[in-house]
Amino acid sequence: MKYTIIIKSERDQITLEWLAAHGYDARFLELAELTIVKADGRRIYTMTEPNAWEFCKEIESDPDAFLACNGSDTLNTSLLTFEDSIV
Repeated sequence: MKYTIIIKSERDQITLEWLAAHGYDARFLELAELTIVKADGRRIYTMTEPNAWEFCKEIESDPDAFLACNGSDTLNTSLLTFEDSIV
């Protein structure tokens, strides 16, 4: 099983990169595989099941290090929905 999140705005991508650079993304960018859709600039991140579990462990080990609230409502909702979808 793979888990997917789509980042549509450049601003949300910049925010996600800032979170990662400051250790607030729970290793999301490290664990996810990125595909960029050249036609419209969307970024599609996919994560394998083992990497998704590792992502959840990172959040659980340091909840303060996952600041999904830093960004737009769209980014916040996307990240939290992504986290909630992992079983």
